[in-house]
Amino acid sequence: MGTFNLRGGTCESCVAAQIETVSETATFAPRAAPLANSAPPDTRLPMFALGTGGLSSPFESALSWLRQGGRHIDTGECYGNEKDVGRAIVASGIARAELTITTKIGGCEGEALGFENALTQHRINLHDLGIAYLDLELIHWPGTFGKATAGGRDPAALRQETWRAMLQIQANGTNGGTLAVGVSNFLPRHLKDLEAASLPSPAVNQVEFSAFVWDSALLDYCKSKRITLFAYSPLYKSGSLLRQAAIEKAASAHRTSPTKVALRWILQKGVHLISVRSGNPEHQAHNLEASRPTFELSGAEMAAIDAIKDGCQGCRAWGGDPNEIP
Repeated sequence: MGTFNLRGGTCESCVAAQIETVSETATFAPRAAPLANSAPPDTRLPMFALGTGGLSSPFESALSWLRQGGRHIDTGECYGNEKDVGRAIVASGIARAELTITTKIGGCEGEALGFENALTQHRINLHDLGIAYLDLELIHWPGTFGKATAGGRDPAALRQETWRAMLQIQANGTNGGTLAVGVSNFLPRHLKDLEAASLPSPAVNQVEFSAFVWDSALLDYCKSKRITLFAYSPLYKSGSLLRQAAIEKAASAHRTSPTKVALRWILQKGVHLISVRSGNPEHQAHNLEASRPTFELSGAEMAAIDAIKDGCQGCRAWGGDPNEIP
């Protein structure tokens, strides 16, 4: 995490042509969101990150994002692309201090962790990314789907044990550790398990958050605990969200795109970290522009977009539901 100055490196030939059609040099300065709790004082992260889960060409996508001015990349151990992200960091020529790297420990299916497993996975994350420290590391899921116990352990006790390991990792800072720690896909009851053990609250809780999928109770709880929500899948999938009448109407009224309306809605809900997945350089540039909106949605427009989720009960972009984790 740093000053976000936009020095770029030489683009590798495999993506040079794509990037040149959008922007040969980065001209975008990303806005930053403050963190509290399990983060150093005055910590700020670039508000928009490149989500890398499921990208078909993670190296090319990450390098394109960095060349256009993106300074925050969101990856994870279970995505299987940390080595590609690490290669893109090197190829970009951008100083490590100017980048924000977020990753996660734990499997995509919520496999149980525990203290030693968390420490081991952290070391693997650093090795695969080829960096000396992380800016933000998250526990990917609060537990194992549909199981009351994990390996004979109480799920709450296992969460507490894993969180203690994360706090130990954070204590190492830039010396092989991470600057801030958080969680992902945690509901209030999962977060309360950490509080019950008198442990510091996470700095971040990354959750699926779009006009189709959002939880007002979780948002309010995290705000009350100064936990920054970090939205993933903000545009849902397959363009279905962007075709909703309330979003199209607002886009027409503000002479902007449905994408920018959907992202602006999230920002106005008070969610100031957003992970947007795209391997298309033009879409990446558009997403970066959206973090500096030139319009504000009215109360009536916000209410209309709020109501979209009523027609999408049970929707999830990726299938995993933290309600299934005890």
